[in-house]
Amino acid sequence: MTVKTRKQGNSIMVTIPAEFNIGVNAEYEPIIDANGVISFMPVRSNLFKQNPDYDLRKAINDEKIPDNGNLVGKEDFWHE
Repeated sequence: MTVKTRKQGNSIMVTIPAEFNIGVNAEYEPIIDANGVISFMPVRSNLFKQNPDYDLRKAINDEKIPDNGNLVGKEDFWHE
């Protein structure tokens, strides 16, 4: 399957195939890399933006959630 760009006003549009089941008014952030590859990343809401004073570390301690100490990604964001 291929798609073509088309001009609409001052923008260049790319049609998303219906088989992708993307809903109407879905929000994406366009990104272009150094090789010219264009990606569209879904816009996700920041759960902590509504309550910037929320202390995740305190909540984890209050709930007594165990930590096995093994990092698997970028969890170590508390260290300075």
